[in-house]
Amino acid sequence: MDKKKIIFLLKTLVESLVNKEYSTIEKSGESGEYNAEELKYLVEEYGGNITTPPEEDYNNINIIKIESEPEFAIEYELWVDNEKSDLTLSASIRLNESERKIIIENIHVL
Repeated sequence: MDKKKIIFLLKTLVESLVNKEYSTIEKSGESGEYNAEELKYLVEEYGGNITTPPEEDYNNINIIKIESEPEFAIEYELWVDNEKSDLTLSASIRLNESERKIIIENIHVL
């Protein structure tokens, strides 16, 4: 497992959420089954604004290896209004020679 690559993909996606770049996330294919409006709704329904977490917080992500696949599942608690929240980003990450991609599975309260 290459944790640095996983963290890089996660940080890039979180920054896009912080900047409310929902259309960019959709166009990149990272939004999974959600379109830009649905992503916006999932985030705004919680209240507050997603903010950039401290750098060291990325070391605490929950990474689960999917057997027989070059894929991982992650759960990451987003920061809202500069505090860690229970709004959780669930995503899958594919890492192989031809693909490095993160895909949102859900944004929900855990």
